[in-house]
Amino acid sequence: SSDNSDFDWEADGDNEGATPTLGAIDEPDAGGHFMRSTNVVLSELLDGERRYLVSLSALVTGYLPLYAGRHVPTYLAQTKTTLFANLEEMYDLHRQLCDELVACDGSLERVCGCFVRHRGSFQCYLPFMRSVGGGLRILGEYGGSFFEDKQRQMGDPLTIQHHYLQVYHRLGEYVHLLRELVVCAQKEYLHGISITKEAFGVVRHWTRLADNALALSGLRDCPFALGGEGAVVRRDLFLVHRPGQRRKARETHVLLHRDRVVLARTSAPLPPSLLGDSDGDGDDVFSEG
Repeated sequence: SSDNSDFDWEADGDNEGATPTLGAIDEPDAGGHFMRSTNVVLSELLDGERRYLVSLSALVTGYLPLYAGRHVPTYLAQTKTTLFANLEEMYDLHRQLCDELVACDGSLERVCGCFVRHRGSFQCYLPFMRSVGGGLRILGEYGGSFFEDKQRQMGDPLTIQHHYLQVYHRLGEYVHLLRELVVCAQKEYLHGISITKEAFGVVRHWTRLADNALALSGLRDCPFALGGEGAVVRRDLFLVHRPGQRRKARETHVLLHRDRVVLARTSAPLPPSLLGDSDGDGDDVFSEG
């Protein structure tokens, strides 16, 4: 069970996916690539948390109540669960986390202790990541004036798409900032290096699980029900093509589960200019290999 996994710095290094989509989640390089001070990074972490809370508030208290009204367009009436998933739960978590981070008063040990204390709470990102692909499609295809009218009413200069993407990216931001704090603590010989590594391990763990959830959520035309194949042990990307037809190559996801290997390809061929350096856009289509 993911709730009982070891969050230690070295615990799950062997299971790291080679191409995460939520940001690089490898261990920090102690060779000196990060030069900012601990105080600067902690300040960025707190400022980012406050901005993130604004985005969550806009989604939960601004846009979500629209679905309780009588004027929801027919084409959006059934999209509430896909679009907003469990954002209310995430909003509650981050209101509490933000208050705790403010109360830490710039203490590295206390800040990292917040993440360790909430280690199980970040599981709430998994349902959101399973639905985020569908949510982004809804916003792209059907958002239109319905959400734009609410944006103007709130006087918000930022779109609902902007706020939605903040949720998508937040775990990856935690990974980068806590990774940098580990390096800062090592270089500055600070107390609290152990709990800083532990906090990094917590967010790295949930980022991996969220990344795997995102990958599985994009599968379509799969001939078996997903969910019974066990945990994702490792995943990677390959370019697959017939001999002599490299320009028609497709990016193929390989997901190694404990009980199954799943191969999936993107729904459209990759443009030649992106071969070998693709972001993997598009749904994944199941393939029997």
